[in-house]
Amino acid sequence: MAKKQIATFLAPNKGLSIVGNHAYGYSGVLDIGADETDMLSFTTGNYYFVGTLQFNYLERQGETFQYKFYLNNLVVQGFIEAGGSTGEPNAPTTFMNVIIPPNTLVKATAQNILDAATRDQVCNMAGRIYNA
Repeated sequence: MAKKQIATFLAPNKGLSIVGNHAYGYSGVLDIGADETDMLSFTTGNYYFVGTLQFNYLERQGETFQYKFYLNNLVVQGFIEAGGSTGEPNAPTTFMNVIIPPNTLVKATAQNILDAATRDQVCNMAGRIYNA
């Protein structure tokens, strides 16, 4: 009989956690300002990842944020969230479907492109891993 894997969530971090055939990454709440800041940053192992990536702006303020998703230091996806500029909350429309190859450097970043104020931001990934 196979032994079950039990995962314990210890804290948000920039890495990817693997539980059985599933993986997740939770940045936790980060204060993001004018400097482009890593929210998630890790290298995949000998597996590929299929799942989603999502960024969220947690405050109703007057700033605009730029989000970027990198594979091996190349931007492969991104968007600008201007919803904060009106203070109106937006529906979570930032889900990105991603497939990440084995042994790939992964980075998800955020940056306040309007001014230097820091605002609460989060980023998460969730999906499944497959043997390469």
